[in-house]
Amino acid sequence: MTPSQLQTQLANATDPFRTFFEDWLPTTNRITAPAFAPNMNVIESNDGYKVMLDLPGVAKDEVNVAFAEGVLTVSGERKREDATKDGRWHVIERSHGSFARSLRFPSDVDTAKVGAEMKDGVLTITLPKSAQSKTRKIAIN
Repeated sequence: MTPSQLQTQLANATDPFRTFFEDWLPTTNRITAPAFAPNMNVIESNDGYKVMLDLPGVAKDEVNVAFAEGVLTVSGERKREDATKDGRWHVIERSHGSFARSLRFPSDVDTAKVGAEMKDGVLTITLPKSAQSKTRKIAIN
């Protein structure tokens, strides 16, 4: 079972009406997509934190990154493709829409050095730790 399938099962378990109505609707004719919520990884090292969000099909000028009062917020929008120019939709599985993800970080982030880079559909945000908060090895005399 993939993480996406597990997430869907958990969502359905908490909303029995959703599964009830979906069982009665023919899935072959459904032309809807779930709301867009980018997948995210967060890594902590001795030097800082790295946040990576999957944003395929989202231009960097459609993404906003802010860090205030210890909270990192990433928001933006993946636009829906217009099928009326080339034909009509039969299936829509690629999600679209506005999104916002927020994470609270410890006070050890050096806010002046927070940076972001978008490459190959992945947004990587680096949040370095301040010098006094880094782990250092102490020699024993």
